[in-house]
Amino acid sequence: MNNYEKRMNREIQSIIGLHEYEEVHIEEYPLAVSRQILKIYLEWACQPQNIAAIELGRNKIRKISSIWLNKHFLEIAQEAIDFLDEWEFRRLIELVIDVVPNLKKDIFKLVAHADNMEIIEVIEDFQ
Repeated sequence: MNNYEKRMNREIQSIIGLHEYEEVHIEEYPLAVSRQILKIYLEWACQPQNIAAIELGRNKIRKISSIWLNKHFLEIAQEAIDFLDEWEFRRLIELVIDVVPNLKKDIFKLVAHADNMEIIEVIEDFQ
């Protein structure tokens, strides 16, 4: 287990008491807990500058059922990610295309009136 995995485990432990090396099955927890876990995964997938940390978050999200993600992803992403930060928004769109591509247009609608040129560039890059 690398340092990123240990840090993520500590964050998850603070929510559910996870023991190291246990696999989290997000759909098995109460919705409030599952939402907190996805928020942590999204933060890891979109905020770091290090690709290993980003991939750790993305890989955790890839393991979640698409049915569950389609129900909850958009709302939780709005809590976890700064949609007006170019780095976070670009990582979010990359993730959306990978795991919930049907939500891409919904994400774009949330920033449709943005006047931030970097965000407009991200939208143009991924349309």
